[in-house]
Parts: sequence; C-alpha cells; structure tokens
Amino acid sequence: QGYDMARQGMNEAMETFRTHVQEGPAGISILCFVGGIATTLVGAIGLVSVLASVTSPFTYVLNVYLTGFGIITILLEADVE
Repeated sequence: QGYDMARQGMNEAMETFRTHVQEGPAGISILCFVGGIATTLVGAIGLVSVLASVTSPFTYVLNVYLTGFGIITILLEADVE
C-alpha cells in the first residue's frame, strides 16, 4: 500500500514538472509575447520603406524574416485559453 502511494505521488510530481517545463512560468511567456510584438513592429517598419529594398536588399530581406519570426513568436506565445 505504501509503495502504491509513493508511486502515485511520484507520477503526479513528474506530470506537474513536465507541464511546468512545457508551459514555463507565466511571466516569461508574457515577456516572450511582448518581444514577439516588438520584433514584428521593427520588421514591419523596415518593410514600409520600399526605397530601402532598392538601396539595401539584404536589409529588406532581414526585415521580412524579422516580421515573419515575430508573427510566429506571437502565435506560439499567445494564451490559448
């Protein structure tokens, strides 16, 4: 009986630990979400300047990637609930 209770307690502790590692603390998730918004805004501002695409195509492509990765970060860190 004691062994079963210890095993059940260990399973619950492992499940709680696994959930905590997958989701992470709420504060970190909020910071990552805000970082995704900032990355998207910086990339989008760079995309607005069409003249920059002619003078510096590398910077324009970099802004495309920044915008895309910022949007992906926002989607991954958005709270589903």
